[in-house]
Amino acid sequence: MKTRAAAAKILTSIHKNYFNYEKEVRAFLDNSGFSQRDENLIYNFVNGVIQYKKYLDFVIKISCKRNIKKLDVPVLNLLRVGVYQAKILKTPDHAFIYETVEAVKELNLLKAVPFVNGVLRNLPDSKAMEDRLNRFEPHLNIATRYSHPEWLVKRWVENFGFDDTKKILDFNNSYQDIFFRYNPVKISWEKLLEQITILGENPKITKIDKNILFSVGSPGKLLKSDLFQQGYFSVQDLSQVLAVILLSPQKDEKIIDLCAAPGGKTTLIAQITGQSGNLIANDISEEKIKLIQYEFSRLGIDDVNYSTLDASVDKLPDSDKILVDVPCSGTGVFTKRADMRWNRSADDLIDLCKLQYKILENVAKYVKKGGVIVYSTCSIEPEENHKRIIRFLKKHKDFYIQNARDFVDSQYCNNEGFVQIFPQKHNITGSFAARLVRG
Repeated sequence: MKTRAAAAKILTSIHKNYFNYEKEVRAFLDNSGFSQRDENLIYNFVNGVIQYKKYLDFVIKISCKRNIKKLDVPVLNLLRVGVYQAKILKTPDHAFIYETVEAVKELNLLKAVPFVNGVLRNLPDSKAMEDRLNRFEPHLNIATRYSHPEWLVKRWVENFGFDDTKKILDFNNSYQDIFFRYNPVKISWEKLLEQITILGENPKITKIDKNILFSVGSPGKLLKSDLFQQGYFSVQDLSQVLAVILLSPQKDEKIIDLCAAPGGKTTLIAQITGQSGNLIANDISEEKIKLIQYEFSRLGIDDVNYSTLDASVDKLPDSDKILVDVPCSGTGVFTKRADMRWNRSADDLIDLCKLQYKILENVAKYVKKGGVIVYSTCSIEPEENHKRIIRFLKKHKDFYIQNARDFVDSQYCNNEGFVQIFPQKHNITGSFAARLVRG
């Protein structure tokens, strides 16, 4: 099977729910016999079609002049793959038309060959698309152009303004480097740098506080290398480090990371505190705990306790510090998750806000006097961030905000004393964190 046909087959298998699509791609490719180059191409097609789905369907509608909801799903996905090549990858006409039609034949959809061929040969030019887009209301125009849900774009325009919303949308469709965090438990930085150089990579180094993070030109090579398997580094989003810096974990403190999976923040806490044995990694299910345990084992960190408590209702151990990275909409990390923009709704946001407040209410009972809660999200929504904290403080007069600037580089902090990362401002994935002290 060739790459276009494989991509369309994967997309058809997950047509009703793109959630966790990368796992489906990996399962399909395992033992498939594709070369690394072809695997990369298939992933590119699947990821690109999911990311640009709204825009691709807009182009297809203009070209085929019919209700695309009535098209057979495999045919629609083949058209999406073809249009993605044409309009996003800028593949020459003869190449994307020929290869897509061949994929139609390969999937034994012979009756669809003339239709697919005709649609792809009559794609609208830039002027025709602009004319059509300019008939839309401004928020729908950019929602279609940048392929995001209309309800969310309308919301962002109201919260951030039109120009900043365009910048957020553009960021979400851009490629962002994968960053790795050096693990001092296993190897010296000098030795790791030497080993990475031997692999032919020249790391670009970023330091946040005392933590060394780096990116490379071919992150896939590092992820498949023995260096990764041996636990010399882990994947770590830059903005997610800031919540741990804000927590400022110390060696002899009893600390809980309440929503710990997959373990990025927890392992960083363990590295900073030197595996003191006072750290608890908690999440709601055994399956998530197994993910965390695997990561700790790979990194050579073993002096950690585990629990499977429901942070919203269960009794917790009294602690000096609690990190609660609550379930959230994830609107700050859409650039990393092509599926997430389509798996969120306005109702989800309401439900998540209720859960977040319930968790924060419960957690407040179990932090010692003088202790600290760091509440964090990977969201840019006010309701999940500063509004959640303001509501909490109105009820809990024994808590106060400690200014994030006392711990975190001021460029990442706002005037209210919170860590607040906006993609359009900081050019990294969005996040929020607040340090609450029990007085």
